[in-house]
Parts: sequence; C-alpha cells; structure tokens
Amino acid sequence: MHWMEDRAEEFADILTNVAGDENKVIRTMIHFGERRPLKDSDLADWIPCLPSVETKAGFYCYEDAGMTTGAFLASQSLRFRVTGDPGAKQNADNAFQGIRWIYDLGKPKTEGYYPKPYDKKISDQISRDQYIYTMNGLVEYYSIADEKAQSQIRRMLAKMAEYWISIDYTQSYFGLPPSSHLADFMGSLFLGIMHIPYGPTGDMKFLKEYERLFHEENLGKRMPETLRTKFLSEELYDGATYYRQNENPIMMKCLAIDRLWDTDPGHRDLWAASLKQFWDDEMIMTLDRDDALNYEIMGLDVKTNMPFLTKPGVIPEIENPLKISSLNWGGLRKTAGSSQSAYSCTVTGSRLGNQEAADTARLILGRMDYGKFRGYTVPDDSHLPPGHAWMTNVLYCFYLSSWLLAYWLGRERDLW
Repeated sequence: MHWMEDRAEEFADILTNVAGDENKVIRTMIHFGERRPLKDSDLADWIPCLPSVETKAGFYCYEDAGMTTGAFLASQSLRFRVTGDPGAKQNADNAFQGIRWIYDLGKPKTEGYYPKPYDKKISDQISRDQYIYTMNGLVEYYSIADEKAQSQIRRMLAKMAEYWISIDYTQSYFGLPPSSHLADFMGSLFLGIMHIPYGPTGDMKFLKEYERLFHEENLGKRMPETLRTKFLSEELYDGATYYRQNENPIMMKCLAIDRLWDTDPGHRDLWAASLKQFWDDEMIMTLDRDDALNYEIMGLDVKTNMPFLTKPGVIPEIENPLKISSLNWGGLRKTAGSSQSAYSCTVTGSRLGNQEAADTARLILGRMDYGKFRGYTVPDDSHLPPGHAWMTNVLYCFYLSSWLLAYWLGRERDLW
C-alpha cells in the first residue's frame, strides 16, 4: 500500500460512516473518544449571539458542515482520479448529495444562498469559507461526475457566485453590522470564487466580474497580503496584532491560487509571488514540528517582527464584540489546523518546486494520527478558554477533510 494510504482510508471511513448524517452532510464535529455523533450533553457552553439555534449539537455539528463536506468531496474526487477506487467514487457521490442538500436548503431565500445548516434547517448565516471550499469540491467532482451532475454543478456554481454579486460581497456575521468581505486580507479569495464558475459554464459575466475584482477592487494587487504585512504597516486586526487560526485564511487563498494557476496563467508570476509571500511570512509560523500541531493563537511583536506565544488569560487588546471566550483567551492550546497548513504547503511545494514546503507537508501528514485531531490539545486546563473544556473530547472533522485533501493532492502531483 502507498505511503499513508491506510490512514487515508481510516479517515475517509470515519467521515463517511460516523460524521456523515442521513443527508450525506459531513458534520463539523463528532465525539472523540466514542467516535459517534455529538449530543447536547457533550457540549457545555453556548453561543449567545445565535438565539434562533435550537440545540447545541445542532449548532456545533453544522457550523462548518458545508466546508467540511466540500473539502471531503474534493479529496475523494482526487482519490478517484489517482486510484480509480470505486469506493472513492461512492464517497464523492455521497458528498455531492450532501452539498446538494445544503444548497437546496437555501433555495426558499434565493437560489445560490448556501446557508450554514444549523439544526438541519436554513439559517441566516453564510460565510465565504463555506462557499470556496464547496465550490472547489464541486469543480473537482465535475471531472468525474456524470452529465446530469455536471449540469447541476454548472448551475450551482453560477448561482453561488451570483449571490455574492447580488449582495455586493457585503454580509453580517453573527449579528455584527454588515461589512464588505472584499476589504480584509482574505478578500482576494473572491478571485477564486468568481473565476471557478467561468470554467465549466463559459459565461463571460463571471470573467468580467473577475477582471473587475482584479483591477477595480485591487484584489489582484492585494493577493500577496498577509496579516504580517498588514501588522508591519501598522494595521490592526480586531484591534491588535494576533494570529488566531491563521491557517484557514492562508489555505483559502492558496486554494484560490491553485485554481487560478492553470485557469489564469497570464498572472502566474503574481500567483507564484503570493505563494512565496505566504510561505515566507506565516504559512507554518504557528506549527510545532515536534507534534505537528498548530498553536491556535500567537502574537506578533511588530517592533522586532517576531512572533510570540501567549499566556493563559484574557488578552484585553483583542476586540471581542461577540463575547466568545476563545477569540481573546491566550495560552498554548494546539489544534489539528496544521492539516490546513499541510494543504498550503502541498500547493506551494507543487507549484513553486519548493522542496522544503513539500517536505513540511509530508512531515505534518505523517505525524497526524487519529489522536491529533482532538479539538484542543493543552498542557493543562488553564489554557482552555472558559466554557471550552468539552473541546478536549471532540474530533474536528474539517481537519480530517483537510488532511485528506492535502494527501490526495500531493498524490496526484507525485509529491509522495
């Protein structure tokens, strides 16, 4: 058996047979010790800004279900292309069914509205990460799908992109005032969201909007932006200079670049420069190589340009209007967010011929067994944000999906 393929099969089995619900949606979390779906009794705290959510399990299991299912769809599509394994095709077919279910859930509001499916119902919450991971999954699946599914995918991709255009990329989040999702350092990922539909549909309106975003909104020029570049130019993020789960925005931008590398080769110098910037600045900054996990929170001393670890307790300079304790609690807690770093390293290694990045991806993937995917790994309980002790006994399924996506992308590109 190929390197780590047995582990890949184990992870795919967990996502399919434990995390997958009756609608083929992959839950965000499952119980770590017992490998079963979560119950309300497993979850001690609550998100006060979402009173319309009926159950704790209905919130936490479906908060990132769209991106988890989308990443799994992409991974299994890659796996099928690499191996021809009919089990991979079945997993991909099932994941597509799950994404269709979420997509159809949003239709009563408007087609293309892709909601977070709390309690398996439509909600008023969307996010750009749910969209880009799902759209990437759909376009990977397109190459192995039958004609009926391909027709559905073309419509889904078009409508999902059109929805963001219709709201001028402006959306509220958990009750906060609406803001433009183009404005921050992650805004350039919309170049991917807008260009992805153009390939399968050939509809020029998406290419024109892509060009508008690239030039008029300056998203092309801003693609190389990182939090470090922002901090060093005296800009703040939530009032301070801290990184929190920074592997996710880096992965999303790498995902967008990986799609654009072949579909917009005329700007390949920019894509290459952006990947190098991400690698040089912070792609693996939060990684602890000893256990292949990422620190969830770190700070940057802008005077010395040096990152630093934090002590347990509230970090008062970080703005936290949602009053979610994990957003401004310091400490040495780690997560399997390193699986997302592995994906970014895989893209960087394959696209730039960066052997150190490819070796880092391999190191992370090789050291991450089931036990590493526990929600939080901490030296002691003082490093847990108040009300988050339950996070030590959940398994975060999106990180399993990210591991699989990185692994199978590397296999397709002969990195391992």
